Amino acid sequence: MAESSIFWPTSGVGDGASQYTDAQLFAWLRRTFLRDLTQEGVESGFANELAVTGSVSPVAVNTGAAYVYGIPYENTASVTKAITTPSVGTTGHRIVLRASWAAQTVRITDIASADGTAAIPALVQIAGTTWDIPLATFTITTGGAITLTDARVFRTTKTKTLFVAPRSGYNVTSSVALIDNTGAGITMPDNALSAVGGTIQRPTDFQSLTSIQGIYTPGATGNAYLRQIGSHGVLGADISLISETVGYTAVASTLNLLAAGPANTFASPKWLANEFANLFFWRDSTNVLDTLSNNIYFLGWLITYLSHA
Repeated sequence: MAESSIFWPTSGVGDGASQYTDAQLFAWLRRTFLRDLTQEGVESGFANELAVTGSVSPVAVNTGAAYVYGIPYENTASVTKAITTPSVGTTGHRIVLRASWAAQTVRITDIASADGTAAIPALVQIAGTTWDIPLATFTITTGGAITLTDARVFRTTKTKTLFVAPRSGYNVTSSVALIDNTGAGITMPDNALSAVGGTIQRPTDFQSLTSIQGIYTPGATGNAYLRQIGSHGVLGADISLISETVGYTAVASTLNLLAAGPANTFASPKWLANEFANLFFWRDSTNVLDTLSNNIYFLGWLITYLSHA
């Protein structure tokens, strides 16, 4: 049959003349939600994202959900896996979600190399029989010490950008507020230490952060001496406690051409769901490394991130 559709009641009419199969359903879910069937599947932002932890046996896989070759899977409680301590030498392992067509299940599975083989074992991927997607890899020594690496690949990611306007600015040297008096952006002057701040809540479709960069227009050609500070936290928390500073850097800038400053990535710790981020863009034009002998005009922050939507 060249054309078909599913989810009709089996009423004997049209495509509901016969019951749709699990193969049709899984194929529909694969087409809808997955791109790289060999790696993708974990749902970002749901429960604890099937995170794997452990430095000795057992390792634990937290709550979360995934699609394995189009088969929906959910784990509602932490699952532990006992790991055999090798006797010959350090041994490689892989924690996967394994779909078994014979068993009609998807389950957390530990795959081990031969005792004393430190190489990580391969995924098993035979459609219609057994299909693995990765959660973590690790090695275990004869002393039982585990070194674990996160190997999750989240479902269907896209790169997105958004722009955040500044909230306010301050000239630290002169103790005066910075303003946008020309429409070109908040003026950060020459021969002064100054900063601009802004705030944003993490986007609801956020998976992981690529970068947050301050965007500005220079009033001359030269190096602007810049840094950026970002901090994040939830409502009711001290947002300054989790922070990341990107140190001062001399950024080459050309008169009237849009430029980007140092980038926050919030690599560790991560920017989590429902958290707000405070952003601060600094210029120290009193430093000899700032050779841009004029104002720069700050426009805001460009946020680039991977989305699961």
